[in-house]
Amino acid sequence: MKIPAALTPLQLAAIAFGAIVLGHALEMRDGFYDPVALRWALLAAVCVLAGTARVGVGRWRGSESMLAGVLVAGLVSGLLALATQPVGMYLVHPEPARHPWFLAGLAGATVSIVLIAWDPARARSTWFPALLVTYGSLGVWLIHASPRPHIDVMTVFREALNAVGELKSPYSITFPNIYDNTALYGEGLVVNGRVQFGFPYPPLSLLMAAPAYALHGDVRYAELAALLAGAAFIGSSARGRVAPLAAAGLLFTPRTFFVLEQAWTESLVICWAGLTVWAAARARAPERSPGPNGAAMRGVALGLLLAVKQHLAIALLLAGWLRRSDESGRTTWRLLIVAAAVAVGVTLPFVIWDPGGVWRSVVILQVREPFRADSLSVLSYFASNGWQPTPRVLLAAPLGALSAGLAVGWWRLPRTAAGFAVGLGVSFLLLFLFSKKAFCNYYFLVIALLMAGVAAGSAELSSEDREG
Repeated sequence: MKIPAALTPLQLAAIAFGAIVLGHALEMRDGFYDPVALRWALLAAVCVLAGTARVGVGRWRGSESMLAGVLVAGLVSGLLALATQPVGMYLVHPEPARHPWFLAGLAGATVSIVLIAWDPARARSTWFPALLVTYGSLGVWLIHASPRPHIDVMTVFREALNAVGELKSPYSITFPNIYDNTALYGEGLVVNGRVQFGFPYPPLSLLMAAPAYALHGDVRYAELAALLAGAAFIGSSARGRVAPLAAAGLLFTPRTFFVLEQAWTESLVICWAGLTVWAAARARAPERSPGPNGAAMRGVALGLLLAVKQHLAIALLLAGWLRRSDESGRTTWRLLIVAAAVAVGVTLPFVIWDPGGVWRSVVILQVREPFRADSLSVLSYFASNGWQPTPRVLLAAPLGALSAGLAVGWWRLPRTAAGFAVGLGVSFLLLFLFSKKAFCNYYFLVIALLMAGVAAGSAELSSEDREG
């Protein structure tokens, strides 16, 4: 089957709808296992796969207005959920009705979204920046309203950054187990109340969080800034209203402030994912001409994406999709070389400092982590019905699902910035649905990648698609 040059508005609408449904699946139990939530997550996967492969839609392409309508409808449902469901888990009063300033912020965001949809000419230049300021204000409010969330991510960041300040390796520390259940970490990984591994993420995550911790004692300020930067890149990746609406769909998905409250690091990933997609979409813009500098920018962005979290190495398989169609294969090699140099340059100093600690905490830990029956996964469904997955299944199921996602992407996605983002999004979605551990933050990254693909895809629409 011929690979399409671009995604149609109908395909983008199906992908956006899948991301919206996934956001509501996470709303049901904050991303923990629930049979109804799992059905919604599977429905989201069906929608995304249908949009990716263009299954069952005949020759109808849809229009840009239809795509914008889907995004606006999703934003309405997301804002309603945010206004009626608990804002976070550790607020003294989590109900939105107890926080008039939060509701006022949501009202302001609603006004900005209406103006983005109504006035495409000024969507990127005026109304979208106003939306980012509103979200930033709400994020700062959330951090103040929930200053001490009971989450180990905060603990391990604090202990790791304190260790660096004392010129000790953050990868060979131990940190307090703040939970009653020692089984959460795996057999033998909690001894005398302390967790026996160090900082579990690559060094770039630590470096990004360090300024916020030094200035404010809370890494979530860095994560908020990273999320805003990623959303800004996504919303600026195409002219018109679709890209800002897609970025808004990420920012105002129902559990967005819960993710921020928990200090999960996916926001750091979204920063570089947004930059990578933006740089690739910018290179393909009609007014741009190809050149080594543009390729270098894309390579740097990709390298930072690879360096921020372990599983983003998968992006290397799609690196060639970041080049323009009129660029030669040498550009792909240039992208790969620059990306590898950046990723190695950021990571290598810590590996040299403490190779054993990095190996244990960043690599081997991923293998040793136990199956979590409370995660939003198909495997959890079987576990809840009395079947305990074997180690072989725990390995084969996610690898098979990931391979299927990559295969669908290679089969049907265009070799563009949109194809890159959607390809990663659908691959991670299937991977997480069949993994031994998958929670709200995992799927939050999927939503970001899918919305980035929708945003970049809007720049690739034909004039007929825009006119409907």
